[in-house]
Amino acid sequence: MTLAINRNRFLMAGSVAGLALNGMNMLKNAIVPAFGNRWAAALEHLGIDLPGQMQNPVSLILFLAISTVYGFFAAWLYAAAVPRFGEGLPTALRIGVALWMIGYLAPMAGYALLGLFPISLVLFSAPFSLVEFSLCAILVSMIYRDHPQPTRF
Repeated sequence: MTLAINRNRFLMAGSVAGLALNGMNMLKNAIVPAFGNRWAAALEHLGIDLPGQMQNPVSLILFLAISTVYGFFAAWLYAAAVPRFGEGLPTALRIGVALWMIGYLAPMAGYALLGLFPISLVLFSAPFSLVEFSLCAILVSMIYRDHPQPTRF
């Protein structure tokens, strides 16, 4: 198995996963009103108008960019893990959990400890984010494939 990353598949997997992650986040806020409402209240307490920010095109572009970065990070982690753990669901779930720990758990724990967000809100949001990051990594695993092995004579 080669250690080189299949660039075309990496770009495709990262882009699709980033867009899907952004879509899942928007869908979660629309379908689970308690989720969006609790975050809006917490941000309002900090002086941030979440509904107003969501109507700002620059904010929407930045949220999409951040999700895309997460998508590419998931693709990069998956590509790096495949030679060690193999392709498939178990590797994707490992990547999803790792991405969640780095992208959600660590920063949100810090924000909660600083008193920026209530610990109850961080704990309430944790399972949703774990599912989102895991689905993102599973999507990457469905798209990304290593280069085919060269034939030896």
